[in-house]
Amino acid sequence: MKKGLFVLAIIFLSSCKSKAVLVNSKSPTNTDTIVTSEKIIRNHYNNKIDFSTLYIRASAKYKQEEDSQSVSAEVKIKKDAQILVSIRVLGITMAKALITPLEVKYYEKINGTYFEGDYQSLSQWLGTDLDYTKIQKT
Repeated sequence: MKKGLFVLAIIFLSSCKSKAVLVNSKSPTNTDTIVTSEKIIRNHYNNKIDFSTLYIRASAKYKQEEDSQSVSAEVKIKKDAQILVSIRVLGITMAKALITPLEVKYYEKINGTYFEGDYQSLSQWLGTDLDYTKIQKT
């Protein structure tokens, strides 16, 4: 559960972008118009937004068969200093994360679990290479 909520927090960080408009749902027939995943990733990291502070509010709705859940998140970023993420369900804070250049702290209220550590142990725990710069860019 705690891993899932933390991954959800990371998704909120990376999903608060402007919406892209789908023009044509058919696959392109001309190979010159096909975009590779490497090019998408490279272009993503080339997008540089200059800010000193950033405030993001997001919401998501999860549905599976007859079960549904609405989740909202609040992200506050002070560039090169800290990222604070709060996740709420029904207006009640269920998880918080404080991400700084040196450490990551996470608290999940439902199971009372928490994580305090550096990026090396977090990367090992999530199975992906993370650092503050990568998280701040998404």
